[in-house]
Amino acid sequence: MSATTTMANGTTSDARREVLAKLRETINRVTGAVFYGPLLRSARGGLNDNGIGRGGRGESVFQGQMDQILIERAGEASHHNLNELLFDRFAAVAIANGAERREAS
Repeated sequence: MSATTTMANGTTSDARREVLAKLRETINRVTGAVFYGPLLRSARGGLNDNGIGRGGRGESVFQGQMDQILIERAGEASHHNLNELLFDRFAAVAIANGAERREAS
């Protein structure tokens, strides 16, 4: 069962949904930066600067920004295996920490 489906009393609060949404967004960014960033840099490093297959001056100026967008989108698109595993693990920890804080107050 996913950590987002139930709470101690069976409900999910708006605050919890917001925290879990931010957690998912952060995990998507991290997996994109950690796994797809080096892959894209490696692929770009293998290109020759002979003019064939290059986008010219515009590509060289905006290449970093384009790479960042591609990395973010790749991270968002890979909602299988690793992203879900990380999300479930960190969501369970976040929920447990939230329950401890409520008990302490």
